[in-house]
Amino acid sequence: MAPETYGLISLLPALLAIVLTLVTRQVIISLFAGIWVGATIIVGWNPIGGAARSLQFVIDNVTASFNIKLLLFTFLIGAMLGMIFLSGGMGALAERIAARIRTRRQAEVGTSVLGMLIFVDSYASTMITGSVMRPITDRFDISREKLAYILDSTTSPTASVAVVSTWLGFEIGLIAQQFENLGIETDPFVMFIQSIPYRFYSLLAMALVFVVVLAGWDFGPMQRAEHRASREGKLVRDDANPLLETTEDDIETPEHVDPRWWYFAAPIVALVFMTAFGLWFSGGGMQGRSFVETLQNADTANAILWASFSACGVILAILIGHARIALDDVSDSIFEGFKMVIFPVAVLSLAWSIGAVS
Repeated sequence: MAPETYGLISLLPALLAIVLTLVTRQVIISLFAGIWVGATIIVGWNPIGGAARSLQFVIDNVTASFNIKLLLFTFLIGAMLGMIFLSGGMGALAERIAARIRTRRQAEVGTSVLGMLIFVDSYASTMITGSVMRPITDRFDISREKLAYILDSTTSPTASVAVVSTWLGFEIGLIAQQFENLGIETDPFVMFIQSIPYRFYSLLAMALVFVVVLAGWDFGPMQRAEHRASREGKLVRDDANPLLETTEDDIETPEHVDPRWWYFAAPIVALVFMTAFGLWFSGGGMQGRSFVETLQNADTANAILWASFSACGVILAILIGHARIALDDVSDSIFEGFKMVIFPVAVLSLAWSIGAVS
């Protein structure tokens, strides 16, 4: 029997979520409304049954093995950032960077470059680069819209074309699966490399961000946001709801601590190193597999989970062993870090769910 199809009406849940988000600017409610409408269609237009089916969609997607590991990774990144805030390491690094940045353009270029340097994972790069550069861009009255644009145009595009990233193993796995289904014998990794020149969005996004930054080329809503920030000092518009409610200023570094820049650098290095090691180890690198085979068989979810846990362990050891900070303060900073990522976690969970509905 052929599977049941719904035709164009299957686009309704996603379109509804997009329109509601643009109109109400309430992402959570809009996404769930899209899920509910889609689930209602699936159960035969019964709105009550649709509500129950919506909850099941969310439960199924949140508890999926890969997804729950990604959510745990996000929480661990939040905990790591909370502890880094407590150590003062991010502020110390920001001061070093700020001492070398004299203009708005340099601040924007610095954000772009840092977003590309942390290429092992797009989620980690966005959160870390944003947290480091936010106080610096704030200092030069750069709007949060401009900061978000720079991050979006450097972090994910870079990770999508990097030859060592959490994206690579997943992408090679998808390519290999399709090649097997189609009877194609081409090496998936070779195909990935050959596809890079055709990744027009990623390449153009990275190129365009430097054009925009270096030429000072703002237009439309971005231009209005930049004018608001520079002329009125409003970095965030009046009706905005920032995704990250917690900032470095919300977690106070104890007075006895002398912040060091390497308090920030050490866990980040651990994150990058353990991501690469996790991809190699989970892909069977110890069994003598080739680089291509290792990446093809790597468990991306486990790699980033091990990496984030290791980074948390490193900063925890620094806080207790070197900075001599009390465990009560460390515990509080971890929960502040959890608060920092709770909204992105909710958005991710509902985005997966609406994808499943569609």
